[in-house]
Amino acid sequence: YNTTRIFKEENNSIWVGKVKSLSLKGYAIEILPKLRIHQENVMEELVVLPDCLENIFGILKMENKSIWVGKVRKVSLTGHANRIEDKLDFTLMAPDTQEENGGD
Repeated sequence: YNTTRIFKEENNSIWVGKVKSLSLKGYAIEILPKLRIHQENVMEELVVLPDCLENIFGILKMENKSIWVGKVRKVSLTGHANRIEDKLDFTLMAPDTQEENGGD
């Protein structure tokens, strides 16, 4: 599949439905805003691992909480990825099953 085509898609235009685990590395991180995840999704793990700052540059320009992720049990934002936490709209599922708003 031609990745150039994916990067040209509008944000929230690629329906992926319910996602159990999502791991994005390197330039693949750029597709995160384009994914449309089911509103009732509970993700076990979200991993974002950029190789360099360029991998998240486009996301850094976005508004806070503009990338819907949903409920997540474990979030791993490695390296520069911690700089995009505010751009993500997710609810962290705490070990005691209480919900904590993430990306604040």
